[in-house]
Amino acid sequence: MGKRIDAETRAQIVELYLSDESMTYAKVAKHFGVAFDTVRRIVSSELEAGNGIKPDRRAKTAQQPDWMEHITPFVRRKRELEEAVLHKKAELDKAQQELRDYLATIRQLMMEGGA
Repeated sequence: MGKRIDAETRAQIVELYLSDESMTYAKVAKHFGVAFDTVRRIVSSELEAGNGIKPDRRAKTAQQPDWMEHITPFVRRKRELEEAVLHKKAELDKAQQELRDYLATIRQLMMEGGA
């Protein structure tokens, strides 16, 4: 049976393992001079004691820009164009109505003049 590991050393083992993503059980075992399986067992028991919550050991990456920042100008431009189309359509409808009224007036005048 191996040497007894006190609570303080156990805490140091877990802290070293969680401190960096590149730390493996083997590296921690070599650092403390204990067996690989001992480190694995200590770390596992500590993580299980945390109600299944495991710390994120992944390296911190730079914040990726929000994808909406890239799309927002296009959406804004699309809305502007849609509003312009609606405005032009309203102008076209108004002009068509004026043309119909003008033609109706001419027909009315021709019927009155010809009768």
